[in-house]
Parts: sequence; structure tokens; C-alpha cells
Amino acid sequence: MSEQKRIVIVGAGPTGLGAGYRLREIGYTNFLILEARDKVGGLASSEKSANGFTYDIGGHVLFSHYEYFDRLFDKLLGDEYQELLRESWVWMCDRFLPYPFQNNIKYLPRDVVLECLMGLIEAQKQPFDLARFANFEEFIHGVFGAGIAKHFMMPYNFKVWAHPPRLMNKEWIGERVSVVDIKRVLGNVVLDRDDAGWGPNATFKYPLYGGTGGLFERMQPYVEKNLRLNARTAAVDADNHEVVLEDGTRERYDYLLSTMPMDLLVMSMNGAVPETVRDQAAKLRHSGSYIVGVGIRPLWRP
Repeated sequence: MSEQKRIVIVGAGPTGLGAGYRLREIGYTNFLILEARDKVGGLASSEKSANGFTYDIGGHVLFSHYEYFDRLFDKLLGDEYQELLRESWVWMCDRFLPYPFQNNIKYLPRDVVLECLMGLIEAQKQPFDLARFANFEEFIHGVFGAGIAKHFMMPYNFKVWAHPPRLMNKEWIGERVSVVDIKRVLGNVVLDRDDAGWGPNATFKYPLYGGTGGLFERMQPYVEKNLRLNARTAAVDADNHEVVLEDGTRERYDYLLSTMPMDLLVMSMNGAVPETVRDQAAKLRHSGSYIVGVGIRPLWRP
């Protein structure tokens, strides 16, 4: 192999670890993963309380339809996993509704049920065509109707993404959003039928030990030689192609892969960033919204 360019990866969460694992897998060794904490996992790590209870910081449902990820999961965990049945509930109007919300509106007060059904019927007059929606908010109203949008989809998605749905595109939804089946919804209401089994993660594998973070901790040995813990990034010197750490040391890169929130990354960079972009990042930060930059365009010098 010709001389390898140096890659610096900021963050040892799933994306950073996955990138490092794959680089090692293809024989690429000239890279460094910088992690601010004293452990890997990032927002997918797990912590242990004083009384020995393990709890997950972020998502705790691991599921995939990607063969590569499934093979990696099996390789890392072997038989040390359990298969769980997902049980999700929505708290609304002083009661719990099974997930997905739109299939279980029968639990709501009668006037809210009617509002949701009328909005859904109106929305479903047009055949489903993803192309006719300009953004995620239009998709929500165009598919679910005004009632479901008002009572659940709009507030829920703002809470999840901390970003107005009108500023999000709709191409990402895939299996993540249950597209409504109006006959099914009406049948559930009229026949008083529960419908809680939808979704690609209705059942999922979960590590037997260590919580979700246990999976990513098992990736650490594969990238150990290229991993530096307790190495918090303070700034990115884009002009000199260096990552500046809190202790003042600098790490040169030819390619940079950052998993920092994108607005924090932009604000930490000198040069190469238009002031308008930097101002926008500052506004996002002060509003409490963060955009996670996964796989951003690498900054490189030929």
C-alpha cells in the first residue's frame, strides 16, 4: 500500500469506533481516535450507579437490517446477549397509549379521537407520494392529518430532534416513521383493538452485560493502538490542519472525521469557515439546539 494519509477521528462513540474498526479491517493504520472521556461509547455509553444498576445514556434499542452490522454484533457479543420484546408507551391526556401512537388513538378522549380521525381521513384523500412533500412537516400533515400532527407528531418530533420539522427533509424516514394505514386505524378504533407490534425493532438483541455501552466497549480492543482517551478537542486549526487539544498539544491531520455536534465543530474552527456559517452555528448553540455531524465532508490538504 502507498504511504497512508493521516486521519484524525474526533470522538469514540459508535461512529468514531466504527470508522476506526473499518480502517483496521482494511489494513489502514495511520489514524488516531481522540476521545474526551476516559471511556468509549459517547452518547451510546452506559453507566453504573452506586448501587450497581447499569443504565444507558442514550438509545438502548439495538436493531439493524444491515448484514455487516449484524455480523459485527454477533462477533463482539457471541452468545452474551438476550432477545427482548420492545414495549413502548406514549403518555398523553393523563393516560398511556401503546406505540405507535397513530395506531392506538382509541385510548384518547372521544373528542380528540374524532379530531384525529377527521384529519387523517382528509389527509388520506390523496395517494401517498413522498415527492409532493417539501419537508418533514409537510409529510406529517400530508400523511397523518391535522389532528395527529397537532396532538402528537409535531410536538414529539420537535422534542426528539430539537429542531422544527419544517427545517428537516423527509428522505430519512424509511422504517423510522410508521406510515398510516387508514383501514387499520379505523378498525382499531371501531373494534377496540390494540396494535402495538409495528416496527423494525419490535424485538431486538441487547447485551447480557454492560448495557448498550457494553457493545461499544467490546470494540475498544480492535482500535486500542489508535485510541487516545482523556483527549478533549478544544479547537480545529483548519489553516494548519491540526486538532488542538485542551492540554495544548496538536495533532496533524490530512483527513478529519468529526463526530462533535456540527455547530460546536464550526465554532471551534479557525479559518476556512465563512462568517455567515459561524454566526448560524452560534445561534443554534444559544437556542439549545445541536446538530450532530456524522460523516461530514473531510477537511484535507492535497
